[in-house]
Amino acid sequence: MNKQNKANNIPYPSVYLKSDGIYFKSEGEERRITTQKMGLSYIKTDIESNIKESLLYYFDNGVKKETTMDRSEYLNPTNLIAKQNIGLDVMRDNVNSLSQHFRNEEERAQRINIHKTLGFGKYEDTEIYKLYKCIGIDSTYEGDKEIKPKGSRETYIKMIKEDILGYPQLELILSIGLSAVVLGYVGEELSLDTQIVHLYGNSTTGKSTALKLAISLFGYPDVKKSGLFSTYNATENALIKQLEGIKGVPFAFDEISMSKTKNFTDMIYKISNGVDKARLNKNSEQVKKEPWLTTIMSNGEKSLVGSANKNAGIHVRVLEFESIMWTKSSEHSERINSVILDNYGHLGFEFAEYLMDLGKDYIYEEYYKIKLKLKSIFEKNNIKDNFIDRRINKISIIILTMQLFEKMMTITIDKNKILRLIIGAERESIKQRNFDKSFIKYFKEYVSSNKVRFSKDKKIDNVRDYIGNIKIKDKYLEFEILPEKFKEIVKEGGFEDDKVVLKELKKSGYLECEKDRYTRKRKTQAGIKIPLIVIKIPTGNKKNKVS
Repeated sequence: MNKQNKANNIPYPSVYLKSDGIYFKSEGEERRITTQKMGLSYIKTDIESNIKESLLYYFDNGVKKETTMDRSEYLNPTNLIAKQNIGLDVMRDNVNSLSQHFRNEEERAQRINIHKTLGFGKYEDTEIYKLYKCIGIDSTYEGDKEIKPKGSRETYIKMIKEDILGYPQLELILSIGLSAVVLGYVGEELSLDTQIVHLYGNSTTGKSTALKLAISLFGYPDVKKSGLFSTYNATENALIKQLEGIKGVPFAFDEISMSKTKNFTDMIYKISNGVDKARLNKNSEQVKKEPWLTTIMSNGEKSLVGSANKNAGIHVRVLEFESIMWTKSSEHSERINSVILDNYGHLGFEFAEYLMDLGKDYIYEEYYKIKLKLKSIFEKNNIKDNFIDRRINKISIIILTMQLFEKMMTITIDKNKILRLIIGAERESIKQRNFDKSFIKYFKEYVSSNKVRFSKDKKIDNVRDYIGNIKIKDKYLEFEILPEKFKEIVKEGGFEDDKVVLKELKKSGYLECEKDRYTRKRKTQAGIKIPLIVIKIPTGNKKNKVS
């Protein structure tokens, strides 16, 4: 809008600013109401809440000062007169005119948009993507995360070509980091949850460098400043709080051993589900929840899955990579770190722009193609169980990201070698999430450590802390266990639900039971029949599958 049009739109033309102060004109008579020059430097609008805040300037004893105010403070005379204490020349006889002056200033002031959450969102029905800047509307990030781009995009790309390409482990972690954008863009429509990826193994494998590399695509890649890379050294609530409102920007937690949390089950479910539990404020009003949908990465010397209850839901939600050499050497790590600490925040934003140009229909089509291909590959590699389809959904997003990044950058990524890394991780996960095999392994160890608590002849008088009986059959051992004792065994092994374990044991033939239940009635020493859990463990070289 040009100056002439602005002048025509001034709501209170009788109040105006001149070089020596602010004037009020009535019936042709001009009167100066203050010698103090004051006005609005800019008006800032939060595009997410539509809350407006202005930077008000004034001169106090010849010194220019600035302060931020809400509209309700400077447009309401009662609130404005309360600003005498900061040096504003406002009194009863001029306060109404000064409020009108500030309303006039709104028509002249520069307009600035800001945002406080990150990733995909909507603005007036338009899809936008928010990082430091914004795709879809002119807006700048105003928050506590260090995401302002720094350094040279060209230097960063040179590092990718020299130190990342040709090394599948780092090509994979770049794709995992960027997968947050794909997930944030189409995840809701595809009914996908937040992706959790955990790297673990000893401390010399380059895990931290890998996570820093993934985060450097979007912002400052270290824990020394508040950014997208944090540590586990906080309460669970504080960790979750950092994720609120993020949709399509990755976040990473460094070193799980720093956490005081002993059991990560609840945290894994919360992160994956993308929403924290409902909370009330001090007035007993429900606090608005800010959901998230993204890729969360973490690392440490121990397994995240192994630090949670043993249930299939945990295994399905976390993709873990164990003892992988993420960098070739300490020198390799140093070269990468020296670049990404001074050059970051460039390619993540470009990748989001690239996706939005392609459009969602194209992304959907490619995603479903990759799913079908992955299913075929996994079947050929004998990787299958009841949860594999859900795992393929998650892995397909990573593979899709890899392909899209490859096209955007016109580079070549070794997808076959990366797929081998993923297949290896999936084989390990299947071993753990198939409870029949993992429980039987644990149960054998338990029996070996507690054999004195089992009776071989049902004479239990001399058996301390009796658990049950052992029967020796031709091809297997049969363990008769009191149901309450079985629950204790399950709990001690870290398995979350005895019913889930029994269901899997029955399905695999490890359970001797009646058709419609998990127990079999057997006689006790006193000759009374009671329901017992009866587990069959094969002996010799027989397969673990018992029919």
